Amino acid sequence: MNWYERSFFIGIVALLSFALLAEGRRTYLSRPEAGGVIEAKALYETIRAAPADYQVVDIRPLEDFKEGHVPGAVNIPEGELAPNAPIDRYKKTVIISEEGDTAASLALAREMRVAQNLSGGMSAWWKSRLPEESGVFDPSKKARGPAGCL
Repeated sequence: MNWYERSFFIGIVALLSFALLAEGRRTYLSRPEAGGVIEAKALYETIRAAPADYQVVDIRPLEDFKEGHVPGAVNIPEGELAPNAPIDRYKKTVIISEEGDTAASLALAREMRVAQNLSGGMSAWWKSRLPEESGVFDPSKKARGPAGCL
């Protein structure tokens, strides 16, 4: 094997190695970060613009959730994500706690592909005077909350 052939094969190996490293770096840099923050009004506008793109997970106790929650939210008390929970782990998710507690939502956010925390929590939603629902909504249609809920 002459030096032309050797340099050709070395060049091919170097090029493939560089491409592999570049792809790995691009994937690493584009991975979603758990624990991002979104403001209440921005969340409302985002959900209004594309309601099917987002899911809202409320980690407050069920009693608090019944008093009022973001429209379309699913209640998972204290972030206890069961295997049969009615959420999609690969969908953009906003996690809501009472006061925007990042430590409480971060544990659940690690199990999601793209997750954000509502800044200020449900308190910020109420202060912004944004629409809310009350009662419990069961997406499986097996049980519904008190009259007047969706």
